[in-house]
Amino acid sequence: MDREGSFPPPVVFWEQTKNLPPTRTAWVKMVPTFSSSHARLFLQEIRASIPYPLHSIHTDNGSEFQSLFDQAVAQLNLTHLWSPPRSPKIHSHIERFNGVLQNEFIDYYVDMAIVEPLKFRQQLTDWILWYNTKRPHHALQLMTPYQYLVHLQKGAESLKCP
Repeated sequence: MDREGSFPPPVVFWEQTKNLPPTRTAWVKMVPTFSSSHARLFLQEIRASIPYPLHSIHTDNGSEFQSLFDQAVAQLNLTHLWSPPRSPKIHSHIERFNGVLQNEFIDYYVDMAIVEPLKFRQQLTDWILWYNTKRPHHALQLMTPYQYLVHLQKGAESLKCP
């Protein structure tokens, strides 16, 4: 999990689990401030929306990932992994996504964010849906994150005992 501070300030969360290869699925939520209460709520929303268990959550050392957020991690029985300070390479997938979000979306719609913030939020929601369901990823063998998740689930089904 990470935050991106460009205007407007979205908080960017990226999902990865320990025992499942990363699907590169992305979640983005705009919040008025970076706080542990906003991060906690977003973690709970993400957890409620995914069809498989999470085992751990990896964050940087921002204050928004402490206090209430850390309590939510414990309540969800997740392991909270922290990145060392000034270690963006550990979060390379997240940092890459932050760049894609900036270059492919925010740079094009920043004026809308100022003039029509509600429309900007809707455009952001639409873009994230497109990113997760329509945009192929080379790292996923040119599948979308959604297609890759389905692919992984089918593989898991074939491993189940009859």
